Amino acid sequence: QIAYRQEKYGEALQNFRLAAAVNPRSSVLRCYVGMSAAKLGQHSLALEKLQEAIQLDPANPLARYERSAVLASLDRVQEALSELQALQRVAPGEASVAFQMGKLYKRQNNLTAAQQSFELALSYSGGSSSDAATIKAAIERLSLEEDEDEQEM
Repeated sequence: QIAYRQEKYGEALQNFRLAAAVNPRSSVLRCYVGMSAAKLGQHSLALEKLQEAIQLDPANPLARYERSAVLASLDRVQEALSELQALQRVAPGEASVAFQMGKLYKRQNNLTAAQQSFELALSYSGGSSSDAATIKAAIERLSLEEDEDEQEM
């Protein structure tokens, strides 16, 4: 994990692959192989390893979250949303999950669902002022877009 934290993703990928070969039943190691591959732009490898991590441990929240991020970066928004919805069932009450869902709904132009997700994220944020400020800003931008849409009609 040291190489990963130092953003030496090529080295991290090699190290995690070796560790995963020694311990092939480790969901966490597969997850880090996938995360390292994603940082290197190796999206198909990232998706494959993150899916393997999920299959080994369906309750692994990091694997689902990271898989959603890779899918979203590839404009596979509906698949990314499905992954986050599955993650919500495994780890309910996570502000970051609801916030990411809001961003994805917004990309789909589903502003009602985006608003609901952002408000849910705000309720989950637990009073963290920086998180709350980020979420409130997203809600405000969403409101501005709705106003612009109404003016165009």
